Amino acid sequence: MSAIRSMSLLPNQLRRPSDHSVSSTAQEILQKIDLNKPLYQGRVFKQKKELQFNGFNKRYFVLYPGVILYYEHERDYHEDLKLGMRKFKMLKLNGLYLTKVSNPPSHVRFCINLHLPDSYNERSEILLAFNKRKEKKLWMAHLQAQNPNLLPSN
Repeated sequence: MSAIRSMSLLPNQLRRPSDHSVSSTAQEILQKIDLNKPLYQGRVFKQKKELQFNGFNKRYFVLYPGVILYYEHERDYHEDLKLGMRKFKMLKLNGLYLTKVSNPPSHVRFCINLHLPDSYNERSEILLAFNKRKEKKLWMAHLQAQNPNLLPSN
């Protein structure tokens, strides 16, 4: 059994260092999910915060019921599991829906708009891009499962 599978987080491990505390909302959410059992995970290109259509950052996304945690690097995710939840950013999936991208950037072939209307989220819309159609379809299927009212998209 891998070391990661055998670990479990205690409530006191849901804190960041004193200068970066985890919000009480995030703590409540994290305490309700089994962090050792993600539904899906992988590298995704996320549009930069500045909404530059050609600016993307590669991030490591981890899907749990009702929430996505994402990290700058995959190793940050594994460190959080081992040392306590400190490096993540969270997207709440309440009311989640997906739309096709009408004018995708020329260098992006496979992308979707992720709409996140929950007021917890810093942004209500995020453009996600993938290297392969198969990756996009897998993420869409897993996101679809979080909101069965979503319509399938190509």
